[in-house]
Amino acid sequence: MQAPAIRERTVSMLRNVSDELAQAVADGLGIALPQAMPRVTKAPRAEITTSPALSLTFRPGDGSIRGRKVAILTAPGVDASSVTRTQAALSKAGAVVRLLAARLGSVEETIEADATFETMPSVLFDAVVVPGGDVAAEELASLGHVREFLEDQFRHCKPILTLGAGERVLAEAGLPANASDWALARDVAAFIEAMGKHRNWDRITDPPQI
Repeated sequence: MQAPAIRERTVSMLRNVSDELAQAVADGLGIALPQAMPRVTKAPRAEITTSPALSLTFRPGDGSIRGRKVAILTAPGVDASSVTRTQAALSKAGAVVRLLAARLGSVEETIEADATFETMPSVLFDAVVVPGGDVAAEELASLGHVREFLEDQFRHCKPILTLGAGERVLAEAGLPANASDWALARDVAAFIEAMGKHRNWDRITDPPQI
């Protein structure tokens, strides 16, 4: 998309789909809206005009978190009891929980990381937990992968749970502590309720504030 001609040609094709979509893409690329590309054949009559089944906003969920993927971010010094309790509560509610760390293996005596921040990015998860523990919070806040993970979770309007010192990690990532954001939870019950609503679309901005 570096060549202007390619940008114009792509947007001209989009005009055969939707002028509104083509205009939005043209604005993002900084080009004028080109003429629509000539059709090779007469377009068939569309069988449907809209498909609510393809819309996340149309299907916000039924309150269940069964099958939802949740990442718990861990580091040495993490509050193991809060991790264990949170993992148990989420698993009981039907969520799929993964423990992430900078490296695979033992984090604390009872905490074993089964994936890393580098190999399991934010896009693979529906929600994230940042547990307590002063030492762990200090390390997590220093890691670029963690800050990127939390920024993406926030941008995509996904629920985030912070426990104890975990709130400092969010602050280091530049996430606003907005009390009106119901998807920024401080306890497991509120977090599960937020996950059941899927995402907080009121958080989204263009361009993103984070």
